[in-house]
Amino acid sequence: MMNMYRYHLSLVLVLGVLCLTICGEGSGINEELHTGWLAHAGTASQMSTHSPISINGDADLVSQALANGWAGNGTPENPYIIENYTIDANGGTHCIYIKNTTLCFVLRNCTLANATDSGGLPPGSGVFLENVTNATLTGLNINYSYTGICTFNALNITCTNCTITNTEMGIYLCFCAQMNLTGNNISSADYGILEYSVDSSITYQNTITRCNYGIWIYRDISQLNVSRNNITATQYTAIRLESAESVVLYQNYIENARLYGIEMYETNEITIHENSIFYASHGISMNMSTNTTITQNNISYNYAYGIQMYNNSSSNLVFGNVFYSNLVYAINLTDNASSNLIYHNSFYQNAVVRRGVSGNSQCYDDGSNNYWYNASSQHGNYWDNWDGNAWGTPDAYRIDGTAGAYDMYPLGTVYEGSTCAQILFACLIVIIAMVAGKLRTEDATQVK
Repeated sequence: MMNMYRYHLSLVLVLGVLCLTICGEGSGINEELHTGWLAHAGTASQMSTHSPISINGDADLVSQALANGWAGNGTPENPYIIENYTIDANGGTHCIYIKNTTLCFVLRNCTLANATDSGGLPPGSGVFLENVTNATLTGLNINYSYTGICTFNALNITCTNCTITNTEMGIYLCFCAQMNLTGNNISSADYGILEYSVDSSITYQNTITRCNYGIWIYRDISQLNVSRNNITATQYTAIRLESAESVVLYQNYIENARLYGIEMYETNEITIHENSIFYASHGISMNMSTNTTITQNNISYNYAYGIQMYNNSSSNLVFGNVFYSNLVYAINLTDNASSNLIYHNSFYQNAVVRRGVSGNSQCYDDGSNNYWYNASSQHGNYWDNWDGNAWGTPDAYRIDGTAGAYDMYPLGTVYEGSTCAQILFACLIVIIAMVAGKLRTEDATQVK
């Protein structure tokens, strides 16, 4: 009988993965790259050693293309192709340095290393693009440099499928617009991706691991889409937003961030949608952040708080999320956090250190004028430990903290408008708990 229950448990998990896959939604991002020349990566036998490359201006690009036999003519349909080089900077400032160009070019399938001189110009970069428009970097392998790829005052640059390891900064964008970072693999850096004063750009489907900071976006940032990135094992923060506005964080997977999964400071109009944030100290930390929309995320297994809002964070919406087993509180509002609206969320076994059962709240409110329900629809949140009488206030759920807050309309079931994945998640928790309980009972019986 025990084997049968274990079989059922395995079946539930497999079905869960299948359903989560089926329930996945499109990102709305144009995932198709209309660049057929991207696919032509060279083989090891085609690689050749080259000295560091430095280009200044379109005329210099044309001249060096002729001298080196680089294919193309600089048009969007037929860009110059610089490819299949192994370049060792030998402790110098750069492997490839291109500036002041508008002609289209592609850097492809190059191995670049040892650009470690951060005191010169450019500052220790595998690739440094300055005042460049219309370039594509693809299939580059960059290691042991101060910065893997650095772009300064650049426009319409695509960086795709590059591998960058052992750098201070993997990719650094500064005063740039219309940038596309897609499918890159970055590891062992202080900063995986650093974006300073960047506008109208996409950071999509990158894998970042073992960095101090995964993605750091700051200063005069707007209209950024950061989607479907996989960020794991960061020493401090997976995604940090500072002085940013109109940024979308969508379907990112974040795990094992030592401090923060997502950290926000002085931000406005940020959208955080369908992300998964596991095993951080704080899932989402909000400091002086306003008008944030946090929807349909899975924020679970974090060692302190699922979400923390403080220092005048206000007018934020937390809607339709799943919070499971966050150790201190699922949501903590403190230090003048005010006018935040929280409803249609599902809370399971949070405040574990306080044993979040009937009589102990899973959330904390030390702010003012925060609403844990929608007064118009009379909908609150689903709490797995709600006992129906709110420990003295009939039909309400008490929130810990000095605000004296209540969810006046707690839901008896998970909100029906939740995504398929959220509903499945709730069902899996219940089923797994039942099966595990049955197994424990049978094990105890066998011991007797």
